[in-house]
Amino acid sequence: MIESCENGNISIYNFHSAALLKRINVGGYSLSCFCLWNNELILAGSRNIIKLIEIKSEKIIKDLNGFNIKVVYIAKINHPKYGESFIYQGWHNEGIKLWVNKKDH
Repeated sequence: MIESCENGNISIYNFHSAALLKRINVGGYSLSCFCLWNNELILAGSRNIIKLIEIKSEKIIKDLNGFNIKVVYIAKINHPKYGESFIYQGWHNEGIKLWVNKKDH
């Protein structure tokens, strides 16, 4: 089980015992949402940036910039044309948008 909060922490808990397994501090960033990408990576929305965080090292490994909205929702999808991608939504009904890795497509 994973939760994020506005103070920049992502907490990972054991689902059965509710024991805290790991707390990742993304200091200085108010987190509005997150998505577990796989067992190694988390996407976290912070203002108009989505951060790619490595769980094991607890480090931000990439900032995905260029969002002109405050990202409040992220979900991983398997797009029929683009493969693994994610959708995101902004705070004020900006609609749901698709993010595709432009290096691959």
